[in-house]
Amino acid sequence: MPVSVATAKEISRLCDEPSWLLEARVQASDLFDNLPVEKSSLYTRQTDLRGTNLIDFDPVGVISEHLNESELQSTRTASGNYITNLNAKVIEQHLSQELINKGVFFGDLYSSLEQQPDLIKSVLADKAIAPDDDKFAAYNQAFYNSALVLYVPRGVVVDEPFRIRHFIGDSAAAVVSRIFVIAEQESQVTLLLEEYSKSSTPISNSLYSNSVELHAGDGARICFQELQNADEKTVILTNKRCRCSRDSHVSWTIGYMGGAYTKSRVDSDLLGEGSTSEEVEVVFGTGEQKFDLNSNVTHIAPHTKSEIISRGVLRDTAKTVFKGMLRIGKDARGADSFLAEHAMLLNPQARADSIPALEIATNEVKAAHSASVAQIEEEPIFYLMSRGIPEKVAKKLIILAFLEPAVQRIPVEEVKATLIDLVETKWTGIANSILEENTRTK
Repeated sequence: MPVSVATAKEISRLCDEPSWLLEARVQASDLFDNLPVEKSSLYTRQTDLRGTNLIDFDPVGVISEHLNESELQSTRTASGNYITNLNAKVIEQHLSQELINKGVFFGDLYSSLEQQPDLIKSVLADKAIAPDDDKFAAYNQAFYNSALVLYVPRGVVVDEPFRIRHFIGDSAAAVVSRIFVIAEQESQVTLLLEEYSKSSTPISNSLYSNSVELHAGDGARICFQELQNADEKTVILTNKRCRCSRDSHVSWTIGYMGGAYTKSRVDSDLLGEGSTSEEVEVVFGTGEQKFDLNSNVTHIAPHTKSEIISRGVLRDTAKTVFKGMLRIGKDARGADSFLAEHAMLLNPQARADSIPALEIATNEVKAAHSASVAQIEEEPIFYLMSRGIPEKVAKKLIILAFLEPAVQRIPVEEVKATLIDLVETKWTGIANSILEENTRTK
């Protein structure tokens, strides 16, 4: 049954939501029905969703899905502060008593509304990701079946990363997730989001829609790290946005490895004077994978700074498009912004496009961008082979060196090591899912 406003109402009923949340879903559903796939004429040609019809995926069935014990056991997380999701269900979570005593919250949206009703309502009302931003944001807010909140009070510094592990099923279902991170004044927090498939041999296509909102208070620091390695039949649609107050800092690190088609949008809004953002994207596409990646920074306040570094490697017939926009508003004097988008092609059939752009409405600013797309060079390969290194190993070393300017900027060593492992795994053609490996070791 195709998704409709009735689907939004049924999800709301199953989640026992208040009327105001239902109303927001209904409004988003109407926008989803009427918005175009791509609003910007600049990017229309690069948006390709052929073969994917969002209305055919079911976001209702996963809410009441039964999970057997073997599935539960295979997703256990050893330690730390974490939440493990299997499709739309939280199957395991832990938050230390020490952090609970400090007022930290890490759990589902509905529990957060009970503990911090005024705060959470204000965050939802803020609509950092507005449902009329694009068709995919509207879809997410109409049909979300999973919603998590991480809240860190004023002055609380948490050194150990929080972790969300999201396992996606292989049925013709839609897993539609929302994540909110709220860091109050002078707090610090790191969140690692990992997305994997239950199986490396999926039966049918599935959809994973995800939105992430980061709210950084004055002087707060949020470090968001994402590793996505879904199977080759999963369509991935993701919208992310941070809102940065005075002297705050947000860093994004995103590794896109899996999925059949990935459409991603990351927006950083520098609202307060002295706020900064940094985004690092690493992509490795193989087979027939497609990546449509859009990164935007808007400088609103004076003396703000941003940097976007995107690096992609493509082989076989994989395709990617890097789209980036740096906007500097009329009041953003002293802004400093840089955008770099670079891709390496491993064979002639692979394709990449880079579309950087600037919009500057004031003087006394710094803004620059760079972009390149090129085939892997033969001369370095020949040089390494002349030193006794096999050709395949030589190419891998060149790939890792190409990605290094992005990888070295990743602040969490565990994420850096895992990302390199995923790149090496894709290069060697190994496709074992994390879940299956866990099952075999039990």
